[in-house]
Formats: sequence, C-alpha cells, structure tokens
Amino acid sequence: MTLKVHFYQLPANPDFPRIHSGRGALLALEDESHLTGYSDLHPWTTLGDLDLDQQLQKLQQNNPTLQTQLSLNYAKRDLQSKQTQTKSIHFLKNIKNHHLILKTLRTSQDLEDYLLTAQAQFYNASNASLSPSFSNLETPENILAIPLRLKMKLTTDTISQTLSLINETSRLYPNVLWRLDANSIFNFKEVLNLWNQLSTEAKNKIDLIEDPCPYSQQSWKKLEDEGIPLAIDFEINRWKTTMDLNPSPTPSKKTTFVLKPAIHDMEEWKIFLKNNPHPFFITSYLDHPVGLLHALWTAESFQDIFPQQMQTCGLNFSFSNPQLKKFWPGLTLEDLNTSYWRGEASIGIGFSHLLQDLSWQTLGTL
Repeated sequence: MTLKVHFYQLPANPDFPRIHSGRGALLALEDESHLTGYSDLHPWTTLGDLDLDQQLQKLQQNNPTLQTQLSLNYAKRDLQSKQTQTKSIHFLKNIKNHHLILKTLRTSQDLEDYLLTAQAQFYNASNASLSPSFSNLETPENILAIPLRLKMKLTTDTISQTLSLINETSRLYPNVLWRLDANSIFNFKEVLNLWNQLSTEAKNKIDLIEDPCPYSQQSWKKLEDEGIPLAIDFEINRWKTTMDLNPSPTPSKKTTFVLKPAIHDMEEWKIFLKNNPHPFFITSYLDHPVGLLHALWTAESFQDIFPQQMQTCGLNFSFSNPQLKKFWPGLTLEDLNTSYWRGEASIGIGFSHLLQDLSWQTLGTL
C-alpha cells in the first residue's frame, strides 16, 4: 500500500487561550485498487507531542510514535470501510457536545455577547432554520435560558474574573453548566482556595474540572471529598504509573475520563472500561476536520457499547464555525442547545470530493 501526506495549516484564532501552531498533516493510505483511507496527524508540541517533521521522520524509519501509529490505524479503518462499502459515521443526534468557549470572558455581558454571536454563526453556517427551541431566539437572555454545557480553559491571568463570572451566571442563568479545564496549572491548596471562592449555587453548576492539579490519589480524593467533580485528561499518564495500586484515580470511581482517539489507544480503553466502569467522554484533539470525524466515528461506537457511561462529548475545533465552512463545507454543528454534528452519512469518513482535490506527496509504502 502507498502512503501519501498532505500538509495543512489550520485557521488561526487569536482569542484561543492555548498557544499552538495549527500545523498538521493528513495521511492517505492507498491500496492496489486505488481505494484510499484517510486520517489526521496533528501534534500539539506545547502539550508534549513530538513535532510533525520528527514524527514523520520516525515513521519513515519504521519507528512510529504512538500518535502516528494511531493515525495509521484510523487510515486503515477508513480504507477497510471503503473496501467493504460500509457506512461508518451516522451523525447520531445523541452524540452531543459541550460548547468550547474560544475566548476569554470576564463578565456576564461578555458571555451574553459571545453566545449571541455564536448562535448567529450557527444559523449562518447551517443555511437552514435552527431547531424549534432556538429558531426565534433574538436575545442572549433567551439563549441562556436554555440548558447549555460550556467548556472553558482556565488561566492564571484570568482565574479571578472566571470565578466571578461563574458566580454571577449561576444566579442569572441557572441552566448553564460549566466544564473547567485547569491543565494542572494549580497546586492542591490553590484548587481548594479557588473552589471555596465559588458560591454554593455556582458549585452546583460545575459539571467537572479537568486536571485541577497534578495527580495523586491522596490529593484528588481530598478534592473529591470537598465536593469537586473531577475529570482526568493529561494527568492520565501520571495516574497510569500507579495503576497497579490505584485501578481508579479516586476510590469512589467517579472520576470522569477524558479520552482522545488522536492520542489514546481506544481498543485498550474499551477493555479497561468494560472491566472498570467509569464515566467518560470523548473529545477531538482540536485538530483537522478529518481528525474530528475519526473521533466522532469512535464516539458513536463507544456510545453503542457504553450507553450509560459515556457523557456529553467534546468534539470541537479551536476555530470558529465560519472558518470551518470556508475550507470544509458540509460538516456543520447543530445549534448551541442540541450541539451534535451534521454531515452526509457515507462510506468511511466521507468527504472524498474534498480529500481527493488536495495536494498529496508520496511518503513511502507499507
């Protein structure tokens, strides 16, 4: 089989609070009959991934990283789907997603303005009427009156304003739930201090906090005892070093796992979740639409196996819906409330008309 590569640059978003180059590559695996399977390779060097050129070099040396090997596996999965003419992604309405806040918000007015703009973008991107619950919403107050699950990445520079915002919205808009991603930037005592700055109402509106501080079972158990709903993302790697002694991050087994098909071996996680039931949800890697489609494909299969354990997912991009529409038309996110992806159900990941027209260069054979 022939392996080809297409280099890309994602649209930039100056408001996004994580520094990232946006550079990545699509992989194309072509068989003897010229059927092709596609996947995405999108390293985040700021999160510890080996950079793209080094990963491709190791691949050519037949020593791929785990991330590259997973990308190859997804290309093979897409190819096999085309070989067997199997429909793979069904764009299920029950695979819902939190809404990722793509800029820093400091006040409830910022939130109102942001969501009003976001909802208008959904309407323009869909070229169709929105779901009935949103079709006539013209004010942020009405938008915020409908249940929303919002994801925000915390920073040390804006944490005080974020806590004030959550306290305020918990009073004004009780249907808004928050997922907070701390990326382990705080220590244990700081997390407790931050938690105690939230009102009782606000604490009840925190859906979860990802990686609040570096993992240890003792400290995370204490955080959980204080009422903090925990999720484990990149701290999974630290927890894994203690797995023999701690088969769950906390004794309660309530910690939610944040699983990313781009960097996690999902076959291993399937076995783990069968043997150790935990809540979990699946996210994209804030990568290319091809990467999101593979994450959606995986999410649909896991929903079928673990319908009670899988929570609202996080299949998002780090750029806006208008930016997505410009370079990947046909893939659209339904409005803020229903928040599921829409596209044309087809063989494999679909979008062959877009993928075939890209510039490809041969990398080697497998």
